[in-house]
Amino acid sequence: MSTRAVPIRSASAVVPIPPELAARSPFAGVDIAEKIGLAMLPGSHRPWFEEDVWDMTGMADAPKSMKPYSKVWRFTRVRDPRWRLVAKEFILARMCPLDERVTVLPFAIRTAMSPASAAQVADRTAAWLNFLTDAGLSALGDVTQDHCDAFKAAHRRRKGGKGRPAGGDVAPGTLSNLVRPIQNLALYGELFTADRYAEGFLPWQGRPASQVAEAAGQVGNVSPPVPDAVMQPVLSAALYTVFTLGPKVAEAVEELRAHRAVAAQMPTTVTLTGEAARALLEGLERHEREQIPLPRLPTFSVTRRLQAGWDRDDPVLEVNTERLLQCTVGVHSFPGPVMELIKPAVARVAEKVGTVYEHGACAEPIPRCDDPSVLVPWTLPLQEAELRTLARIVQAACMVVIAALSGMRASELAELGSASCPPPTQVFGDRLRYRIASKVIKKRRWGGEPDEWVVLEQAYKAAELNLRLGGERIDKAPFGTTSFSFADLFEKFKTFVNGPAGQRLGLPHIPAGPVTSRGVRRTLAIAVAYRPGGLLAAKVQLKQVHAATTEGYAHRPGGAQGLFMAEVAELERDRQLQLAKAAWHDFKDGRMPSGPGAPTLIAAFEHVDTELAQTPPGPAPVLDADQQLINLLRPYAERLHVGPANYCWFRDPAKALCLRMAGITISPDSKPLIGMCDAARCPQATHHGEHRAVWQSSADSSRKLLTILPRSQKDARTRIKMDIDRSQRVVDAIDAARLPTQER
Repeated sequence: MSTRAVPIRSASAVVPIPPELAARSPFAGVDIAEKIGLAMLPGSHRPWFEEDVWDMTGMADAPKSMKPYSKVWRFTRVRDPRWRLVAKEFILARMCPLDERVTVLPFAIRTAMSPASAAQVADRTAAWLNFLTDAGLSALGDVTQDHCDAFKAAHRRRKGGKGRPAGGDVAPGTLSNLVRPIQNLALYGELFTADRYAEGFLPWQGRPASQVAEAAGQVGNVSPPVPDAVMQPVLSAALYTVFTLGPKVAEAVEELRAHRAVAAQMPTTVTLTGEAARALLEGLERHEREQIPLPRLPTFSVTRRLQAGWDRDDPVLEVNTERLLQCTVGVHSFPGPVMELIKPAVARVAEKVGTVYEHGACAEPIPRCDDPSVLVPWTLPLQEAELRTLARIVQAACMVVIAALSGMRASELAELGSASCPPPTQVFGDRLRYRIASKVIKKRRWGGEPDEWVVLEQAYKAAELNLRLGGERIDKAPFGTTSFSFADLFEKFKTFVNGPAGQRLGLPHIPAGPVTSRGVRRTLAIAVAYRPGGLLAAKVQLKQVHAATTEGYAHRPGGAQGLFMAEVAELERDRQLQLAKAAWHDFKDGRMPSGPGAPTLIAAFEHVDTELAQTPPGPAPVLDADQQLINLLRPYAERLHVGPANYCWFRDPAKALCLRMAGITISPDSKPLIGMCDAARCPQATHHGEHRAVWQSSADSSRKLLTILPRSQKDARTRIKMDIDRSQRVVDAIDAARLPTQER
C-alpha cells in the first residue's frame, strides 16, 4: 500500500461530478450561506451546493483574525468525483445539524461546526480520500482498519516546510485532528449519495480521536509562558518603541497623510506660466541658499526612469520632481515637454545640494533605550514605503504592549477598530478608568460578542497610538495588515529590533524563542498571580494590573476579563500550595521559619506531621501520600498571602496588625493589607530563606544612606539606625532558623 504524498491537481484537471449523481443529493440546489445561516455582504458571491469551490469570502460576520484562505472551501482537492460529493455532503451536514435529514441520523454530531473550521476539515477529508485513491481503492465500502492505520502511520511524521526541518513526530493534537474526519464519515453514511463505509464499520472501533493519536489528557491551561529571558527584552523593546519612538513615527505619518490630501487637490498644469516659473525658481534658490537637499525619488521610481532611457549620470535622475513641484509651485505635475524646460535649473541645484529622502531628514533626537543620556535621531531618512513599514512595526509593538498588559487574545486584538478607545471615565477622585473595546470570539456565537477590557493607562495609550497610525484603514487592518497574524507581526517587530535600526536605538537583542499570544497571556497571568521580580514588575506595577483586571471583571462579570481573573485565581491557588509545600519540606529538613508567626506555623506543621504518621498501614487502598499532604496543607495554603518580604498566614483576621493599624472594621471575611504589612511585628508573618535577600538589601541600602546623611540630622540618623537594626535582626533570625537543629 502506497503512502507517498500526492500533489493537488489543478482545477482544470478536476473530473466533474456526474450531474445525475449530484441531482440525487439531499442538498441539491441549496444556497450554502442560507442553509448554514450566514449573513453575506451585499453584492458578494453566494455559493451553491453544485459548485466544487465554495467561496465564502463575503461572510459579513467573519472575525478579522480569520485567514482569507479559510473562507474558500476547495472540494476540488478530492480527485475522485464521487468522493468529492461525499465530502461536500459531509461538510454541509456538520454545519447544519438541525436539518431534518441530519437529525434523523442516530450518531450525527449535534453541535454545528464553525465556518472557521470548515476549510481545515475539508482539507483533512480530502487528504484521507486521496490517500484511499492512491491505495487503489474505488469504493469506501472496501476501507478496512488497515487503511486507517496506514494513513495514521503516513502522517505521524512531520513533512517539514515553513522553516521547520523534516522528521520528528507531529503533535498528538495535530494527529487527532487528522484522524477525526476518518471516524466522523462513519456517522453520516446514511446521508451520502455516492458512497459510504461498509455497514457497521467504525474506524478504530469508535475510540476517541485523542486516544487514537495517543494524546495525553489535557488538564487545565497547558500553554507555556514566554521564557523570562525572552519576555524581558521583548517588553522592554516594545515599551520603548511605543512610548519613545512611536509618537515621532505617528507625527511623520500624519504629515504624509496631510500632504497627500493636499496634493490630491492640486491641478496638473499643461503650460509653464510666468507665475509658476517664478515660484519654482524661488524654491530652488531657497534650497541652494540654505543648503537644503532636494527631495529624493523612491528607489522603484529611479529604476523606472532608468528603464525609460534616463542617463544614469543625469543629476535629476534621483530628484523627486513631482514632490518638488508640489512644495514650490503648488501643482501636481507638469507634462513631459514642460519638464524638459525646467530640468536644467533643477539639475544645477541638485549638483550643489544633493538629494535626500524627506521623511526623517531632520529627525529629532530621542534617548537611546540602553542609555537615556545618549541622544540619537529617531530615524535615518526614509522613503515613503519605508515609513509605512516602520509604522506597521510600531503597530506591532502596540500589539505586544496591549497583549502583555491586558491579557487580550489574538482574536480579540484583531477586532480593534476606530471605536476601540472610548474616552476615559472618572470613577472617584482623580482616578480614571481606561477601557479598550473589542469583541470576544472564542467560544462565543459566530462573529463574536462586543466586550470591554479595563486596562492600565499604558495599554490604553498603546491602543490610541495604534489607531493614530492606522488612520482610516484601522477598521479593516487593525495592526497594519488585513490578514492579522500575531506571529507574523511579532516576527517583523523582532527583525526590526535585532536589525541595524534597532541596534542604533539601543534596543535589547531578542533571543530565539517562542512568543505567541497564548504565551504572552499566560505570562501575564503568572506574573499577576506570583508577583515575581523581573522587567514586567519593574516597568509596570503588577498590583495596578491586578486592580485594573479586577475592576474590569466587576464592570462586566460575564466578560473576557472574568475568564482571565479565573485563570489568575487558579494560578494563585497553585502557587500558594507550592509555597506551603516548600515551607513544609523545609520544616521536615530542619530549616525552620522565623518571624513573629513562626511558632504558630511550626505547631501547624507538627500537627500535619502527626496526621501523616497516623495513616493506618495495611493492604487496603489508601490515599497517595503526596495527595494526603496536599489535603492537609490546603487549609493553610488557602490563607497564605505572599508579601514582598514575608509570608502572611492569615488564619485569624483579629490578629492582623495591618488591619488594626488601618483602623478598619474587622470581619471573618477581611483580607490583609499587604501594602501596610509590618512583617517584623505581625503575629501572622513568617520569614523564609527566599526573603533573606530582601531584608539584607534593605539593611545595606540604609547603611549607604547613613554614610551620606549629615551628622546634624540626628533624628533622621536615629530612624535609619533603627531600620538597620530591625532588618539585621530579621536576617540573623532567618540564618539561625535555617541552621540544622544540632547547630543552633
